Amino acid sequence: AGNMFYECRQLIEFASDMPRLKYGAHMFHMNQGLRRFESDLSSLQDGQMMFYWCRSLQKLRTNLPSLVKADSMFNKCESLTAFDIPTPNLRSAEWMFYRCGGLKTFRGDLRSLVNARGMFAHCRLDADSVYHIADCINIPQERGEIGIGIAPDIDLADLAPALEELDAKNWNVILSR
Repeated sequence: AGNMFYECRQLIEFASDMPRLKYGAHMFHMNQGLRRFESDLSSLQDGQMMFYWCRSLQKLRTNLPSLVKADSMFNKCESLTAFDIPTPNLRSAEWMFYRCGGLKTFRGDLRSLVNARGMFAHCRLDADSVYHIADCINIPQERGEIGIGIAPDIDLADLAPALEELDAKNWNVILSR
């Protein structure tokens, strides 16, 4: 389904189960009008740039238990405010939520994560989300890098324990506001 709805500017909602879909890279790439996505994606393994620059995407209801590659999957999805979807097999998530300026809440599963450069850069995550990331993130063999954008009202001193835990788990954190 790669590039299937690429730049479909009139598509506003998508509600159709795709339980066998494994490759969805660029599927809704630059679909500026997409606001709601509801679908069973239980077999999806590659979602690279799947929703890249879907800046109107607000409601996301799906499951991603098989997702491995999610590089830039939600990059520039400015209207997305929360992500609460288990992702137990996610290994590569570079720039996954980059410039998702509305993203405040993250409750995904990062137990398999290895690549996370810029993952949450320029988001506005709340303190609970940063602590959630620190608690559930994988400990990679080689030192990794993760970009985390935080809400402007967060006192960095309040995040010190989470940042220390990320450092202890072999991650360099690049913070942005």
